Parts: sequence; structure tokens; C-alpha cells
Amino acid sequence: MIEWLADNKLEVNHLASNLNSDPTSTYDEAVTDVALTQAVITALTRLAVPAAVDPLILMMSHPDLRIRMHVLSALRQLAPDEAQQKIQHYLHGELLSPTAKQYISETLAAW
Repeated sequence: MIEWLADNKLEVNHLASNLNSDPTSTYDEAVTDVALTQAVITALTRLAVPAAVDPLILMMSHPDLRIRMHVLSALRQLAPDEAQQKIQHYLHGELLSPTAKQYISETLAAW
């Protein structure tokens, strides 16, 4: 899978930009396969896709702690300073639900 993603970087950029195109959504209807979601996060991280930072931050509101911790690890590798600044922006903004903000805050405690 990583090889395909490496060969198809444009598709990967598109995937990154569409991980969660609606920042107000919760992950109730989203991808429920944890292993697949983690594989995509890992691929984006290994390929160092800059467009993945914002969608990954939004994935920190995923209800599954395994996904949130995987995202945190990815953000630490991709752009730790940029990610911390953007996370604070999302937490102080009005785009996210209180539940999403709670999940992100809980994940940040591990940063």
C-alpha cells in the first residue's frame, strides 16, 4: 500500500484534503475500520504530505483513542510546531463541537 501511495502522490494529496472535509462533523458516520485509518495516517506521515496537517488535526476529534494517538504521533513527525499552533486555533474557534474539543484536549495532554 505504501508503494502505491508513493507512486500516486497526487491522489494522496487529494486523500489528505478529504480525510475530514467537514470540521463540524463527528466521526459517527466516518471510517470505522481502525487498522485502515491508521494505515492511511501512517502513509501520509511517511510521505510527508504537508496538506495532511489540517485534516489530521481534525481527526484528533475521533472518538477512538487509538486513532487520536496515531494522529498525534503523525503530527509530531510531520510538523510539530505548526500542528500545535493550529490545534490551539481550532480549540479557541467555533468550528468544532464541544465533544470534539474535549477529545482534542484529552489527546493534547499526551503531547
